Amino acid sequence: MPVLVVGSRESLEQAVRNLVENAIRYSARGTVITLDVEDADAPAIRVIDRGQGIDPEMRQKIFRRFQRADRRAGGAGLGLSIVRRTVENHNAKISIEDTPGGGATFIIRFKDVIRP
Repeated sequence: MPVLVVGSRESLEQAVRNLVENAIRYSARGTVITLDVEDADAPAIRVIDRGQGIDPEMRQKIFRRFQRADRRAGGAGLGLSIVRRTVENHNAKISIEDTPGGGATFIIRFKDVIRP
């Protein structure tokens, strides 16, 4: 059964694209990146990588403007702050969990949904 999220398609697409691009950028070549959509009481989108992971003490800091996990990787450090702002503008939450076996899982959980 489809789950329709109340919000801007373009903004949400850009937020998910930023998460996927970061997963690619910070994972080793040949690493599998998984995009998972969960239909539950609180529908969610998960971007799962098998990279080096993110230290728990950095998990809130990386959503700040101009904060970058690795300065050698390029970028201005704005992508994750844009993701967080977009998610919050859609009355949703974003969190980071460890991926079993190594890596990071970014989870966007939605509250405002329409069920047909």
